[in-house]
Amino acid sequence: MGWLRLRPRTRRRRAEARPRRAWAWGVTVAAVAGMALLLALWRWPRPDAVLPPAPDRPAPAPEGAPRVILLMGIDRRDPADPGRCDVVMLVTLEGGGQPLGCISLRRDSLVKIPGRGWDKVNHSYAFGGPELARQTLAWLIDRPVDHYVAVYFEGFRDLVDLVGGVEVDIPQRLYHYDPDERLLIDLGPGRLRLNGAQTLNYCRFRADPEGDLGRMRRQQEVVKQLARKLAQPAMVVRLPALIRIGLEMVRTDLTLPQALALTARAGRMLENQEMQAHTVEGRSVRLGPEGEWYVLNDVVDLRSRIHALLTGGDPPAELLDRARAAQAEIEAAADAMGRHDW
Repeated sequence: MGWLRLRPRTRRRRAEARPRRAWAWGVTVAAVAGMALLLALWRWPRPDAVLPPAPDRPAPAPEGAPRVILLMGIDRRDPADPGRCDVVMLVTLEGGGQPLGCISLRRDSLVKIPGRGWDKVNHSYAFGGPELARQTLAWLIDRPVDHYVAVYFEGFRDLVDLVGGVEVDIPQRLYHYDPDERLLIDLGPGRLRLNGAQTLNYCRFRADPEGDLGRMRRQQEVVKQLARKLAQPAMVVRLPALIRIGLEMVRTDLTLPQALALTARAGRMLENQEMQAHTVEGRSVRLGPEGEWYVLNDVVDLRSRIHALLTGGDPPAELLDRARAAQAEIEAAADAMGRHDW
């Protein structure tokens, strides 16, 4: 009989323990997240401390104001190599009803780099880091670039693994082997969940008829998935690992509170509408004595898309006039470098 009397009490204790364990788990998660935030606030680089003086750096935009963020994927041979921005995207956040926007630029785009002259856009990072890249893109789009985020390819790989990979539908096998780079890409076909290393290869592949356009489309597809996953509340338990990646593999002029606020803002925008992904019109030409490939962007198309994503309206006449003048400047620079028809 004694055993019979104890049995209901044990059940009651177990039932009472369940909410206690859930409450304890919640407190543990909150404590870990809080410690991670305190650590990051202590170690996260302050923009004024890590950036050289730049008189044309934009003043901080008011909370909720439209913003343009330069997102770069940096390829480097080793940690001592400054690298080049092989992925160049302009992300727009308007916040007043317009969707989250993403405009991709080809890395071989001919641009005017402050202090360096005419060159490919991905060289701007090698010449002067993210700040020079920001200034270069600000000239190209005719408005301030509010912030930049440069992610080393190693960090991108770790980030994809952290969120559990990405799912892609590959209609045809993607295969490329480069013995000089010691690079092998072999993916698909079919519906696949890719890990970080595979996703990096998926975003780098361009050995098919689509070339750079296909690569940019794949990059935008992955960015959409990452943006959705990073904005999920469940990511709080992975915050320490996420901050580690940010500290080691990301260069940005965003403070941690700014980064968290913009991530939350992007997440709210994605709840209502899909990200609008765009690729700028342009044409490939061979320039210089070696006949190297460059891309001449359609500046009117680029600036009109940026304006539409930030305002929802048509570009004013003054903006179009400046865009046409910039286009003429690019064409003149290409002529001076020497065009090749072969």
